[in-house]
Amino acid sequence: MLRSIRHHLKPTTAALQHFGPEARHHELALSETQAITLLHEREQPLDLERPLGYVIFRHAGRILGCGLYTPGRLRSQLPQHPVASF
Repeated sequence: MLRSIRHHLKPTTAALQHFGPEARHHELALSETQAITLLHEREQPLDLERPLGYVIFRHAGRILGCGLYTPGRLRSQLPQHPVASF
C-alpha cells in the first residue's frame, strides 16, 4: 500500500486506484494548466498551506496519480511517457 521513500511514505499506484476516490486528505485538485505543466516540466513552484509529503493529484474529478509537496515546490510523480490531452 505504501512505499518508504527517503523521509516520506509514498502510496503505490494500486493503493491510489483502489482507495484514492475515498481520500479526503492529502489531495490536490489541479487546474488543466497545472496538470499539463507537471506532465511536461515535472515540477512547479507552489506555496500551499498543507502538510509536506505526497499528495494525490486530481483533475476534473479523476485521479491522475501523486506528487511530492516540499516547501515551495510541487514535484510530479506522474509517468513520463507521452500522455493524451485532457
